[in-house]
Parts: sequence; C-alpha cells; structure tokens
Amino acid sequence: MDNLVSLFPLPPKNNSAEDIQPPVHELKARKRQEVFLQKRRATKKRRVFYNRLKILLRLLFCAVLTIGVYVVGRLPVWFVSPSQVSIQANQLLSPQQLQPLLTPIIHQPIYLINPVEIEKSMKRQIALIDHVYIRRHLFPTGLTISVTEKPVWGVVYSQPPSSTLQPLNLLHWDGTQTDLTHLNLPPATLTKVGHPVVLVSSNNNVLFNQYRDIITLLNSNPRLARLQYVDVSDSNDLKAYFDGFMVKMGQPNKTVMTRLSRLFKIIPEIRNYQQSIQWVDLRWEQQIIFKRKPPKTEDLPR
Repeated sequence: MDNLVSLFPLPPKNNSAEDIQPPVHELKARKRQEVFLQKRRATKKRRVFYNRLKILLRLLFCAVLTIGVYVVGRLPVWFVSPSQVSIQANQLLSPQQLQPLLTPIIHQPIYLINPVEIEKSMKRQIALIDHVYIRRHLFPTGLTISVTEKPVWGVVYSQPPSSTLQPLNLLHWDGTQTDLTHLNLPPATLTKVGHPVVLVSSNNNVLFNQYRDIITLLNSNPRLARLQYVDVSDSNDLKAYFDGFMVKMGQPNKTVMTRLSRLFKIIPEIRNYQQSIQWVDLRWEQQIIFKRKPPKTEDLPR
C-alpha cells in the first residue's frame, strides 16, 4: 500500500487568493497610485468648478458694466441744451442767425456729436461760412463754435446803392456767392467786411465772378479815381461809375483789359472837362471818346 502511494503521488492542493499574498512593496505602490488618482480627480474637479465660476463672474461683470455705461450715458448731464452752446462769429453773421443751423444737435448726447458733420452742414446752408471750429466740453457739458467768414470782394445790389437798400449777394474770392435775401443783414453791417466793390444788376442770375478781373483793374487806383459802383445789368454794355464821371466799357471781350488800362492815363484830362462830360467811351480799341453833356435849355420868358 505504501508502495502504491509512492508510485502514484497525489496532486498538490490549490491555494486560494487569500493564501497567496503579493509582496509588500507592490501593495504600497498600488496604495500610492490610488491616492494619486484620487487627488488628481479632486484637483480636476476643483479646476473645472473654478473655471466655470470665473466665466460666470466675467459674464456678470460685463452685464453690470454694460448696464452701468448705458445708465450713465443716458443721464441728462450729457445732453446738449441751447444754453450750453456758445457761438462766435467774426464779422457779418450773428449767433442768433447761426442758432437755427444747430437744431439737429440740440438735446443730443455730447459724445455722439460729430464736429465734421456739423461743419459740413453749416457750410452747405450758408456759403458765407469759410471755417467752423467746434470744441466739445465734458465738464461742464457744452459746445464752443467759432465761425470764420469768407473774404468778400463785391456786393450786388438791384439798383444804385443807398443807406436803406438791402444788398442781394456777397461775392467771394473763391468763386462762390452768398444769397443775402434769407439772412436779413442790415446794410450798415457791410462796413465790417472792408471796402468791397459794388455791383448793380437787375438780373440776379448773372455770373458776377466773370467781371472780377475787370473790376479789380478799375478799383486799382482810388487816389486818381474812386470807383463807386459798376453796372452789369447789360452784359453788352458795362458801365463804371466813378466820383464825378461815368465810363462805358462795352462788351467784356478779349480786348477789354487793354481798353480799360488806358483810363488812368487820361484821368487828369477827364478832370479838366469833368463838368461837361456825360461819359467816357472806352468801347473802341483805337480811340477814346468824351461824350459831352447836352446844353441846358433856358426857359423862355412868358
């Protein structure tokens, strides 16, 4: 029997998991790995939470800032009233005449007012305006507007000027003209623009700037002959009225400057016969004619 046992040995017994224990260092390594993973998950959760909280706070801050800017921007202190607009004009225009041009910007926020658009609008409505300087003030809210006017070389009347006659147009050196029928400027205010040349025309559609060189020549020597006004009603028969005599210039053709340049050479002779001359005829290239006044007719006794 013993021999049988020895010849046929029994298989070894199966050890359970509890009986097989891993080494101690492996257990410690697994424990450290589990702790590390738990800490990393916790850190990731905190990071996600704080990122979401930051985004929420930023959105809240943007909303509060937007509402605050809107509320502050709509405060009445930023809106322009007529009393907060200061207008300075240098010559003919008065602040009362310029005030209606600023109606679109009244009761508008100061930060929405565009100075460039205001300048363009004012120039478009009144040709007399040359430059507009606009300065905006935040504290206190207001506008300072300084207007400079174009230089004037001529004034147009419908008939020979008088102290009560209202002018029709102002002529500027840049070729533009200002219609004075809507400005209602008193005739006395024209003295502020110096000594412009006076033109007379019954037709307001005349291109007055085409006569500028002619009139400049006639007004070039006021010591010898002071030009009073030029009648351009008939473009084929221009007339210049000086102090004491009248000159007929004819048509403003290519020879007109040559013909008129002879005038100041004969001024002494004109002064000698001034009382008997009706007009000086410069319509011809080769000759100068003194038109005599008709003799006075004496009343016959009854």
